[in-house]
Amino acid sequence: MHVYLDHAAATPVTPAALEAFLAASESAWANAESAHLPGRQAKEALEAARAAVARKMEVPAEGLVFVSCATEGNNMAIMSAAARRGRRNHAVATAYEHASVTQALRHLKTQGCSVTAVPPDASGRITALALAQAVTADTFLVCCARVCSETGAVMPVDELKRVCPDVWLHCDNTQGFLRTEPVGEACGVDSCVVSGHKVGAPKGAAAVWLRPGVSHVPLLRGGRQEAALRAGTVNVPSCVAFAAAADSYAPPPLSLLRYAEDVLEGLPGVCLLRPRQAPHILPFALPGCPAEVAARMLSDMGIYISAGAACSKGGKSEALTAQKLPSQVVAGALRASFAACTARGDIDALAEGLRAVTARLARRH
Repeated sequence: MHVYLDHAAATPVTPAALEAFLAASESAWANAESAHLPGRQAKEALEAARAAVARKMEVPAEGLVFVSCATEGNNMAIMSAAARRGRRNHAVATAYEHASVTQALRHLKTQGCSVTAVPPDASGRITALALAQAVTADTFLVCCARVCSETGAVMPVDELKRVCPDVWLHCDNTQGFLRTEPVGEACGVDSCVVSGHKVGAPKGAAAVWLRPGVSHVPLLRGGRQEAALRAGTVNVPSCVAFAAAADSYAPPPLSLLRYAEDVLEGLPGVCLLRPRQAPHILPFALPGCPAEVAARMLSDMGIYISAGAACSKGGKSEALTAQKLPSQVVAGALRASFAACTARGDIDALAEGLRAVTARLARRH
């Protein structure tokens, strides 16, 4: 038995994405900056992929830059915002941000900036009002992820421009892309990041949208690829595959999450965590059992879930700590995450696996 319930970390490559990748590897293999016919064909394929991803993001294709991963996109957006901050030296972020955002903001602290992290309320949610109250006359940037990768909390990105009109608004939409309501130009964001491997594309292709007409700062210097914002030969086949995956992606139904909640709710030793609003993320904990131990025991049974966010492996969860949860709960926190291919039988298998884990732990004590 093999049950994969870690789709928030990475999704299997879809047939549509694989077919597109192989086709582009044959027909669009040339350097997209070359002036000859094969180069122009690669450029046409790249621009078609850019337009397709931009449509799914609901942003203009102008301003969309293909990058290698969401981490690169987040860093590019934050450093661009910092470069034009003028005399303002304060940034605001939710306590639910990914490490690629929090670490970039910590770097800005070394350059004299201050950062305010806005914690969740008692329900595990972070409101637009709470973020707005953290903004001062010195604030140049607000970072608000669409979905917290560990709790499934959905953030009010679409409300922020109304209450924070004079700051750069950046959204890491890696977990929310195609799984929640779109975060596009109409929401008032000034920059937004999505990643292909969360929606069935091969790893190595992501996109950052930066509001056109504003000066931005490249992280990589060299050639003038991607409007001079991302030097280096563009991985055209992966970008084409990203567009194909996005075009064919279907999110898991919310009913699957509700079923999983019902099944796990009554299990002894299992504590469901809040707020789990996104349709694909179910956070829970085995208090008193280190998460890595439980995840490894389940893996030995062929059941694959996460001990928190994959990018923060081995570290204390800042997102769960911000909820002021007991330390035993934070240490035992796990995450199951779903896709449209996930079946109720997979949830049942997880429940059986958790029963076996808790029973084995009980015997040890």
